[in-house]
Amino acid sequence: MKRPYFIPAIAIAIALMLSACGSKETDSEVSSQAPKGLNITLTSLAKPNDPVCGMDLKEGVGDTLSYHGKRYGFCGDECRDKFKNDPEHYLKGK
Repeated sequence: MKRPYFIPAIAIAIALMLSACGSKETDSEVSSQAPKGLNITLTSLAKPNDPVCGMDLKEGVGDTLSYHGKRYGFCGDECRDKFKNDPEHYLKGK
């Protein structure tokens, strides 16, 4: 009796679709930072300064997060983590 090969192929296709579904970023969530070493230009950021402490950022900033479709840069891990926990607090009135 021949073994049906389409069943494993269907299982693999379903697994690939399910793994891809969770990888999309939504506008209302804060997405992860840019990989270290990725040089983000200031013109690609929503603001030229850190939204938490106000420090002016330099070209090539590596600590970034995306929120509501805009990318924000940070002077360091501490400010990035504060923003990630409560982005609306740091963006209100700005």
